[in-house]
Amino acid sequence: MMHIVKKKGCGMMTRPVPLMYVRKVPVVYEEASTSIFVKESDADFMDDAVISPIVVEVLQKTQTPFGKHLYRPLVIETKNGETYSGSVEQVEEHVANVKVEETDSLQSIPLEQITNIIWRGTSLLEKG
Repeated sequence: MMHIVKKKGCGMMTRPVPLMYVRKVPVVYEEASTSIFVKESDADFMDDAVISPIVVEVLQKTQTPFGKHLYRPLVIETKNGETYSGSVEQVEEHVANVKVEETDSLQSIPLEQITNIIWRGTSLLEKG
């Protein structure tokens, strides 16, 4: 909708007019309690799940198309002694999906289980 405005000394001008005016009313929410309740099954998971930010950073770097090509093969060691050789396909919130070279299958590895990430005999988790 256009509104025609006539100004002194000027010709006709048009300007858009909003279809509706909405007045914002401030809304205040008050909570009766500030307690946080955790289900027992979630509490067990939260105690055990300590994910290193360095592990997440390295895995995210190696999941890019360039990283998959550069960091090939990548060896991932876990707390239970298993090793996976392949490339990182996707990093999710708590899991890394690794395409294992030997079996050509996708393996999901919990991030808190990863102890080391090795490329060409060098750990990518060590600083320096």
